[in-house]
Amino acid sequence: MQLTVDWFKQEAVAKTGLTDFGADYFETTLAAFVEDLNCGHLTEVGTGLFTRQMVNDLVRRLQVIDYMQRFPEIDDVEIPPILYVSGLERTGTTLLHNLLNLDQQARAFTRWELMYPVPAPEAATWGSDPRICKVQSSIERLRGTKLEHMHWVEATDPEECYWGLLNGFGILGGSAFTIMPRFMAARTPEATYQALLEYRSIIKILLWKNPLPEDSHLVLKSPQFCGTLSVLKRALPECRMIITHRDPYRALVSLCNLQAHIHEPFVASGGLRERYGPITKPLVDQCPRRLMDIGHYEDSGHLLANVSYPRLVAEPAAVVEQIYSEHGFNMPAVLPAAIHDYIAAQKAGKRARPADIDNFGLRAEKLFAQPTVQSYCQRYGVQPEVERITG
Repeated sequence: MQLTVDWFKQEAVAKTGLTDFGADYFETTLAAFVEDLNCGHLTEVGTGLFTRQMVNDLVRRLQVIDYMQRFPEIDDVEIPPILYVSGLERTGTTLLHNLLNLDQQARAFTRWELMYPVPAPEAATWGSDPRICKVQSSIERLRGTKLEHMHWVEATDPEECYWGLLNGFGILGGSAFTIMPRFMAARTPEATYQALLEYRSIIKILLWKNPLPEDSHLVLKSPQFCGTLSVLKRALPECRMIITHRDPYRALVSLCNLQAHIHEPFVASGGLRERYGPITKPLVDQCPRRLMDIGHYEDSGHLLANVSYPRLVAEPAAVVEQIYSEHGFNMPAVLPAAIHDYIAAQKAGKRARPADIDNFGLRAEKLFAQPTVQSYCQRYGVQPEVERITG
């Protein structure tokens, strides 16, 4: 069957009885997604999964738009200050996100909230909401896979904002892009801005019946925005940015491995390296542009708290203290102890052991020969990792 934009929309309407999809900008990204699905490069499993996920995303879009229309008072919810973590993928953003969330005056959004934001979660039942089990059961079958070793998020763990976007960008947590080239090209700054404006509604829904205490703040994260920081700040002016910095070669190699293992069941033919050789190219090509955007953002007068990945691994409490100081927050006296206990639990086996990884033919010297990469490393004091550092 040749899939179409109309087919996807009709499926979502049939599942919800709702018809208002809101601003039509999302149809451009949906059309690109459909084109990729119809190209025949995916397995039957891949086509089926991506088709279901896009239908689910459109269902969520319809439900959120309907919910905001039925409860217009949600739009009056004030968004508090946001400590926002970004940077290249695989540079410690997840670790830092979790550490910042240990502050009792802070709050991150969990995977289950972002996947199923309506009806609005309520404070009294937040920890026992049936949506938790629904999300957790959907990921348990992935236990023991490379994904568990490289990037595991429980239903109740802090999750990236990308999972809460309403235009398909969040499918597989944003990982669909690397095997969907037309979809990747549709991720323009303007489409990202529109998606982030809609994400403001998600934030307000999640705070409506489960508000933060007075003088508290949100802790949000998505490395996918590190190439569009100005767009993020324009849509979410409450953000106070934190950027993690790591040897870009190590970050890219780790990201290529993560993407490969996520997508292994979905690509039609060839061995792992042969299949993913062409897919690593866009990741490598976009790396210098994203690094350049970080510098441009800071040069535009925006405050950045810059975090060294090696230091984050070696001195996590000191890094959090640095972030609080640079952004004018008061660090609770009990937070260093909470960070110590969290790290100890991770090392004791709560986190799966780091996976062995393939370099996918990437060469550090070729990457570091690029002037943009050299400039970035010099500016932010990034040193090559002689041996891979694992957090």
